[in-house]
Amino acid sequence: IYFVIHYFLADNTVEINEAHCRNSGRDNYPMFAKRSKLFKRNKVNAYPGMLCSDGGQYMPEDFLVGASINVFGRKVVLYDCDDF
Repeated sequence: IYFVIHYFLADNTVEINEAHCRNSGRDNYPMFAKRSKLFKRNKVNAYPGMLCSDGGQYMPEDFLVGASINVFGRKVVLYDCDDF
């Protein structure tokens, strides 16, 4: 599965969408992660659905082509980016 990661410089938030072809049988709204702050490491809190940050927040300098980032326990490898 391929993902499109949008990083918003105005408030340092990240949005992650799944990228798949039309008529693939997947959901029409391919949201993997809503726009929010993305932390490097999370741990589960005692309350359902609550995450605590163990590490810092991902910043623009952490998104390097060829590097990998941790998104909710999944390794995501960055292989392309725009010129900005």
